Amino acid sequence: KRTTLSARLDTMRKATSLEGTYAVKTEDGRKLFVRGEGQVDHFMGSIYTRSTPEKLQGIYAMVVLVASFLLGIGTLYWKSSTFIGVQVWAVSLLLALPAGSFITSTRPVAILERRLHKLGTVLCGWQALRAAKGKADYPVFYKDLFPEGYAKLNGTKFFGSLTPEEVVSYAASLMQATESGLTPLFMTLLENHNGRILEADDLQAYEHGVGGQIGDAAVLAGSLSFLRQMGVEADESLYMGQSICVAVNGELSGMFAISYDKNRGSAAGLQTLCAYRGLKATIVAADPMLTGSFLQNKLGARTRRLHFPDYPTRQALRNVQPEEGSKPILLATKPGLAVSAYGITGARSAYTASMLGTIVQMIGGFVGLVMLAILVVIGALHLITPVNMFLYQLIWLVPGWLITEWTRAI
Repeated sequence: KRTTLSARLDTMRKATSLEGTYAVKTEDGRKLFVRGEGQVDHFMGSIYTRSTPEKLQGIYAMVVLVASFLLGIGTLYWKSSTFIGVQVWAVSLLLALPAGSFITSTRPVAILERRLHKLGTVLCGWQALRAAKGKADYPVFYKDLFPEGYAKLNGTKFFGSLTPEEVVSYAASLMQATESGLTPLFMTLLENHNGRILEADDLQAYEHGVGGQIGDAAVLAGSLSFLRQMGVEADESLYMGQSICVAVNGELSGMFAISYDKNRGSAAGLQTLCAYRGLKATIVAADPMLTGSFLQNKLGARTRRLHFPDYPTRQALRNVQPEEGSKPILLATKPGLAVSAYGITGARSAYTASMLGTIVQMIGGFVGLVMLAILVVIGALHLITPVNMFLYQLIWLVPGWLITEWTRAI
């Protein structure tokens, strides 16, 4: 516990910014992990809170103390021997508390903290582990997948009767209205072409594109195959690789080539979210390029675990904010998807490992008491030897140790 606390304090000491991850319940009862501003007080107010396993062990210790005392008293009267009664009482105290019980509540978090310390993440006490458990959605934004500088404009082509200024204005207006992560790129392009932002209405998001009404023009943006599916005449020979194609009133008007660099932190964060059962990575960005196949090829994500909701749902999820006065699950001191994602999956693993390890060790202690009581009844006290007691403790130490290793799997 001392080592874990020291690592957390060291992480906070090096922090340049604080972003909290909160658990929020939506109106439809869905659990959602959202990110917002974090405070140092959120961490300092949780570092000395006792965990549920520690509380359970305290209660259990009192119960077995009484049970072992009663077993010793019963043996004293049963055998009419004070020596045997004291011997049984002492042995029952040792068997009722397996050696593994001393590490089940602290070692999982200590193992987890070694990894989180490298990432720059701190968990906000035991309540953080409890709040992270259960089925939940984790919204993934465009900046989580491709931070600033990881998407670049590689070239443009213009077609049809519209001027480049008009095409760029339509494209930039649609990107801004749909809150696309590509908006900065198109805004720079807009300035270079002396265009202007127009008001977009009736926004729609499709599997491989977005659309909207801008003035009297119906504008579509997405892959070339998407435009062809929407009835736009476009020759496949025009394709420029990874590009955003724009059609105005059913006519192909522009093509913007985009290159994406792989961010290792984003790839690791998305992969750990997709690999964890009960945790659903939900893409809330409306960018037409962010399809399942694209993310699988670029970041190595298992697309069957990714969720792509419709546009209104994405917009609603993007606007969810943590409740005022709520406490975060974790604080991230560095930017990046992996910093928060590993904290959430790690907290869930550490909670399971701590609770399961504590329960298993309690079962071991209960079995030890029952076995000792049976030996007293059948008169086989000669089996109570130091070697047998050591072997019993060793047997129950193995599952406790293995369970605490659970958090290494995140």
